[in-house]
Amino acid sequence: MQKIIKIMNLLIICAVLFTIFYYNKNHKLQKQDIKKSYNHPGAVYFPYSVFNSTKESDLLYETLNGDSINLIYFRDTRPEEYRIEFEKAYYDTDLRHSYNYMSMYSPKSEEIKCADGTQNCLIYFFMRYCAPSRAVMCIINPKTKEIMPVPYGTAEQLIQFLEKHKNW
Repeated sequence: MQKIIKIMNLLIICAVLFTIFYYNKNHKLQKQDIKKSYNHPGAVYFPYSVFNSTKESDLLYETLNGDSINLIYFRDTRPEEYRIEFEKAYYDTDLRHSYNYMSMYSPKSEEIKCADGTQNCLIYFFMRYCAPSRAVMCIINPKTKEIMPVPYGTAEQLIQFLEKHKNW
């Protein structure tokens, strides 16, 4: 009888340990682990949940599923003269052949919605990693599945940054 009790206790301990292990394994999978790019400092990879949750009706869907590198410039972060100066420098270079340039205002809170009802679509991820408070523009590369904020600088510094990353 005592052997049976010891075996039962051992089975209960094993069941508890298995449950704890299984819970920790699943809990880690549910967190969005954001992997940093190994090739481009400052860039991060899109988590699978972003691709899975972003639907055609979501804001920026085309930038996630297109073929070209997208350059999104926030119009409301700097004075209009700054944007005009940057665009003149941008169009005077061959960068227009490397990037799909998009000028947009920062999305308002009512525009930040996912079609599937979650907060996993691209616009949430985009606003988390490329918020206008952190960057003047953002590069989205759908081929490498990465996103990179472009830090503030002069038009010349921005052009140099874009030149450096045009073959990303």
